[in-house]
Order: sequence, then structure tokens, then C-alpha cells
Amino acid sequence: MQERLSQILTFLRATESLKITLRSAHTSSGRPESVAEHTWRLCLLVMMLAPVLQEQLLVWQMILITNSHIK
Repeated sequence: MQERLSQILTFLRATESLKITLRSAHTSSGRPESVAEHTWRLCLLVMMLAPVLQEQLLVWQMILITNSHIK
């Protein structure tokens, strides 16, 4: 259990960089959007569409993997 918690914390520390990694896209107000902001909005979209999709876990996994730019 301790090893698993350590792995989770290591992963979360690595994902910290997503907050400052900018995408080439911009927000609706015109400023550059971070990968973390983009991912957060995608997660909200998945939560809203989950009842329709009925495969929420698979969709979450696809979104998180395809949007990960961890260095």
C-alpha cells in the first residue's frame, strides 16, 4: 500500500508541469490555454456526457491518455 501511494504521489508531482505547459490553442478570451486547463474542461465535458455515453471510465481514460504531455 505504501509503495502504491508513493507511485501516485510521484505521478501527481509529474503532472504538476501541465499547469504551466501551454497549448497552441487559446481560450475564448484569447489568452494561451494550459494543458491542465484544457484537460479540466474535457473532464467536465465527459461528466456531462457520461449518462449518454454510458462508458464513462473508458472515455476518461482515453481523454487523459491522449491529452497527457508529461515530460
